[in-house]
Amino acid sequence: MKKILPIFFLFLPQLVNAKLQGQAQLDSLTAVLNTTKFSELHDSDKATILGQLSFAFRQTDPNEGLKFGWQELEIAQKTGIKSRISGANMNIASNYLIKADYTNAFKYYTAALEIAEAVNDYWRMASANCDIGLVFIRMREYDKALA
Repeated sequence: MKKILPIFFLFLPQLVNAKLQGQAQLDSLTAVLNTTKFSELHDSDKATILGQLSFAFRQTDPNEGLKFGWQELEIAQKTGIKSRISGANMNIASNYLIKADYTNAFKYYTAALEIAEAVNDYWRMASANCDIGLVFIRMREYDKALA
């Protein structure tokens, strides 16, 4: 225990700094939403900002993250850009996963995976598969997690 304590204090400033930087990013992105300029942005830029907010809020306030994720998904569906739709589904699923709503997390990860497969987005396919496995691990369905 005596050896662990100095190591903890060694990394504490980095942890605090990372938290502050994350909060600064949230504040910055939220400020953009609250300006009239947000409505003037291209839909693709709006979806990017909403997606970043959804992903960033997943750890601190997943309900808020879901709100931004659904807005991102709505815009993504309007644009018809499949990779953006898949990304929005991933963000929504991540927020559900943090909330321990595994049914909805699985639903949205599966939707993201299906779209990623349709457009040959191998990175997102791998990510969605890993996250689906994580859902099954959290549900203690280890046989499905390995499938």
